[in-house]
Amino acid sequence: MFGLFAVTAMLVCYALEARSHLFVLAFAISCALGSVYGFLQGAWPFGGVEAIWAMVALRRWNLRYSAVKSGSHSRSSLAISNKFLDPAGPELNAVFLLGTLKTRKKGDFSHTETLCELVREDFRPYNVKSEIVRLVDYDIKPGVESDMGPGDEWPGILKKLIAADIIVFATPIWWGIQSSLIQRVIERMDALNDELLETGKSELANKVGGMVITGAEDGAEHIIGNVANFLIWNGMTLPPACSISFLGDYTGATKESLLEKFRSQKATASMSRTMTRNLVFFARLLRENNIPQDTEGISQNVAPGAVGMRGDRA
Repeated sequence: MFGLFAVTAMLVCYALEARSHLFVLAFAISCALGSVYGFLQGAWPFGGVEAIWAMVALRRWNLRYSAVKSGSHSRSSLAISNKFLDPAGPELNAVFLLGTLKTRKKGDFSHTETLCELVREDFRPYNVKSEIVRLVDYDIKPGVESDMGPGDEWPGILKKLIAADIIVFATPIWWGIQSSLIQRVIERMDALNDELLETGKSELANKVGGMVITGAEDGAEHIIGNVANFLIWNGMTLPPACSISFLGDYTGATKESLLEKFRSQKATASMSRTMTRNLVFFARLLRENNIPQDTEGISQNVAPGAVGMRGDRA
C-alpha cells in the first residue's frame, strides 16, 4: 500500500503542477517516498532514481515559489498559468548588443545600458540568463563577412548570438538613427543573410529579437523599423511589443537614480514587463515548435546584382 500510495501521489501531483507550486512540492515529497519504498524493498536502482527526481523537483519548486513569493509585477500568476512562462521552465539565454559610444575608461555610465538592466531584472524570474555585450569595448572590424581576419573580435560575439535564444539590440539615438556600432553589427551580420539566400537556412532561425532605445530626441520608431526589418529578413521572430524606449531628460542622473526612475515610471516599467514576457513566451514556444526552413536557397530565383546579394555592394 505504501508503494501504491507513493506512485499514485506522484502521478496526480505531476498532472496538477501547472495549477500551483504546492503540487510541485507535493511531487517532490512523493518522489522521496517512492525512493524510501525502493530502498526498503531492496530495489536500489529504483530508489536511487526516485531520489534524484525528488531533488530535481525540489529545485523546480524552489524556483517557482521564489517567483510567487516575490509577487513582482504580478508575474507569478502569469508563470503558473502558462507553461512557456513557467519560472521553473528550461533556462533561456539572452544577449544584449549594447551600442553605446561611451567607454568604461571614461567612467561615464550608459543610459541605454541602465535601461537594459531594467529588462534584465524582469528576465530573471523567468529563468533567463542574460549578458550585456558592450560593443565599444571590442575591436569589431568593418566589413560584411563573419570573420575579417587577425584582430577581429566579432567572431567571438557572433558565437554568443548563435548560442542565444533571445537577442536584444540596444542603442542610443544619434541624429534620429541607431548608433554607428549597431549599424556595424548589422553590416557584419549580413553574412548570415547571404547564407540564408544561398542555403535557405538561417543560424538565427527560431530565435527571438527585441530592442532597447534611449535618447533625448525622437527617432525610436525609425530605429525600430530599421532593426526589425533586418531581424525578420534574417530568420528571427519578433513578438508583439518587443521593444522598450525612453526619451527624456537625464540631467544630473546617476546610474542608480536613473534605474530607480525607470522602475518607478509606470509606462517604462510596463513596457519592460510586457517585452520580457513576450520574448520569453515566444523563445520557449519556438524551442518546442521550430519554424520549418527551406531545404535549398533562393539565390537562383534572384536576379544578379539584386539588393541584398553580394554583387551589389560597393
